[in-house]
Amino acid sequence: MSQEKEITLQFQDVMIGRIIGKGGSVVKVVREQSEAKIIVSEKHIASEVRTVTISGNVKQIASAFGLIVDIVVKHTLEPIEMVLLVDVNVPLLGLLRKAEGLEVTREGHKLMLTGSKNAMIVLINGILNTPYAE
Repeated sequence: MSQEKEITLQFQDVMIGRIIGKGGSVVKVVREQSEAKIIVSEKHIASEVRTVTISGNVKQIASAFGLIVDIVVKHTLEPIEMVLLVDVNVPLLGLLRKAEGLEVTREGHKLMLTGSKNAMIVLINGILNTPYAE
């Protein structure tokens, strides 16, 4: 059995509604199709930002991420903007070279991503498949 990993994404609350769907219908489909564990943070009055945490093996996370990006793409035009929360020890330089067409700004644990769906998927797969110290 492969090692369990986790990624966390941040979205504006309006996009979270689209990811969850009416009565949780959309996120349920994403969970079933990807077999990943997906946790959406509760809504807080003081914040318009919520997190989506995806965990599982590399294949499950990559599948769930791709499905979520598909949802985002349906409701926005490319380039897509997304925030990925990562461990500060993730070696990104080599991964970013492979993810052509992706603009990345890093602030501590936050990566602000702007680019195409394909470039984001390349980066996520690279992060998931790169060993790093936790």
